[in-house]
Amino acid sequence: MLTSTGGVGKLGIFNPLIFTLGYTSTRPDELKQIATDKGAFVLDIRLVRWSRAPQWREGALASLLTWDVYRICDLLGNVNYKGGPIELKDPGLGVKLVLSLLAQKPVILLCACWSHETCHRLVAANLVAGYTIGCEIEHLYGSRKEGR
Repeated sequence: MLTSTGGVGKLGIFNPLIFTLGYTSTRPDELKQIATDKGAFVLDIRLVRWSRAPQWREGALASLLTWDVYRICDLLGNVNYKGGPIELKDPGLGVKLVLSLLAQKPVILLCACWSHETCHRLVAANLVAGYTIGCEIEHLYGSRKEGR
């Protein structure tokens, strides 16, 4: 649990599933199907939930997925998303939110980056997993090829 000083302790959440997905690897209809197939929340962890592609903006995603599935958490957003080392906005509170969702069902951490390897969603997923017991992390990719 989060302490009053913002630290996080082990919670009794056993074997949760965390997925990560960059929307540049998929299409909106595919994202919706993945969320349905996984029975998961889609947690948008972008610091700014705006995109040049209108289908990936917050309002469009909320309409596509509904607020029952689509959630937002800029607390796990990368404050240096324009360049520099990955630094999450408020990891303590962000972890608390993800843990509350994981207590209900799996979570897909969503951002824009195609590859999880250099993305803040990997940092966020590993951080959350550290406060669970037996957490599995799976990095998902849609049907779009890298660089398109």
